[in-house]
Amino acid sequence: MRPPRPALLLLLSALAGVHGIDAQPAMAQQEDEEAPPSQASERARALFAQGVSAAREGRWEEARAAFEDAHALMPHPDILLNLAAARAHTGHLRASIAGYEQLLAQLADEPSRRDEVQSALELLRARLPRLVVRVEGLEPADRLSVDGDPVDPETAAGDGLALDPGNHVVEVGSGQTVAVRRSVTLEEGATAEVTLVASRPGDAPVEVDEGFDPNWLAFGAAGGAVVALVLTAYAWIRLSDLGDDEAFVAYRSAVPSGRAACVEAEGGTPWTLTDRELARVQDVCSEADALEVLQWVFLGLGLAAGGLAAYLFFEDPFADGSAASLQVAPRLAIDEAGLRVTLAL
Repeated sequence: MRPPRPALLLLLSALAGVHGIDAQPAMAQQEDEEAPPSQASERARALFAQGVSAAREGRWEEARAAFEDAHALMPHPDILLNLAAARAHTGHLRASIAGYEQLLAQLADEPSRRDEVQSALELLRARLPRLVVRVEGLEPADRLSVDGDPVDPETAAGDGLALDPGNHVVEVGSGQTVAVRRSVTLEEGATAEVTLVASRPGDAPVEVDEGFDPNWLAFGAAGGAVVALVLTAYAWIRLSDLGDDEAFVAYRSAVPSGRAACVEAEGGTPWTLTDRELARVQDVCSEADALEVLQWVFLGLGLAAGGLAAYLFFEDPFADGSAASLQVAPRLAIDEAGLRVTLAL
């Protein structure tokens, strides 16, 4: 349940009904005691009136902007009070609290109004959400920031940070490098906790699915080697079967010694076979030629893939600190932006 909003959001709703009207004599009296109204004070009065009118109609963003401009032109407790209320209505709780705290100092001689401001402050502080941020792997050069503003990691991990409700971006990094980024949505009066792992190239992945080995390239190479060797074995077995083909065996027995049966068949020499039988022998020879080529191709691929898998599994190119060679280190990580795959060479 959301904490109740401060009763003192505008004096037009908490004191005499319409504070914008009541405030005008106070400001006019202040001007009469000094110099005639300046252009800035007249502009501030007009902006104040616009803010009160917008607030009455529920257009709080317009009211806040008008009160901000009016207070910048002519700081006055009545303007500041309405400005703090408009800030609270538009979700700028920290700025609203700062405005009410400033009012307390200005209303030292008005205890009744101070009490009302103090009550508004207590209600606003109850609405203020907090964010607790814990960072693992934080290095001395790292900087923790929220919405681009640096924050103390110890404070963030302890009591937490008082922030306005809404969306916020938490980052950890050094210089121009961001090691980890997380978006967080805060609700009024709630406390959210976030744990970040400051991962960098070469570190373990931030989050990896359980049971998944991040060195997937090595496993892929090993799997490819197995498949290639299986295909090599299949080609060899099929070649053996073709050598036992009945038509081919009969043709080969009819070919004179020293001559290649497939060469004779492709040349169209029938010997003792019919045309149909010769055509069958020619098909067998064509398939055997293709399988023989594939057999060597698969064998070469299998050996290459097996060598790569062994290299990725067992080789440490920088073990002796001297010669450098190629090492591929694939890493899989999941963060708020989605799936991320990196290759370190």
